[in-house]
Amino acid sequence: DSSIVTWDEFVALEDTPAMSAYCAATGMTHDEAVNLFDLSGSNSLQISDFVKASLRLRSTARAIDVAQLAVYVQQSFERLDKRTLATHKLIRKIPRHEERKPSHERRPSDEQASR
Repeated sequence: DSSIVTWDEFVALEDTPAMSAYCAATGMTHDEAVNLFDLSGSNSLQISDFVKASLRLRSTARAIDVAQLAVYVQQSFERLDKRTLATHKLIRKIPRHEERKPSHERRPSDEQASR
């Protein structure tokens, strides 16, 4: 059936200039192609499914992208932790004032005592 590509057909075409150009354009590696066949659970794929899956690989994050993002997020959290600690230290240095009652709740004797 011409709408199906088998693993053997893929391997036979893998080293051709056309397949090399296709893989380069989609960014698909040999290992990713193997995974496409492994995920299908068979030795063959519909050509349309193969094309859709390989095009999705182009737009999905690669492992290195995810690793770089994880490092960036970790560094961001570390900077945030340092800033949070510094803020807490500054807040602890602020002198606390006794809470004053609103003027309508004060008794005349409170006014004289606070002077």
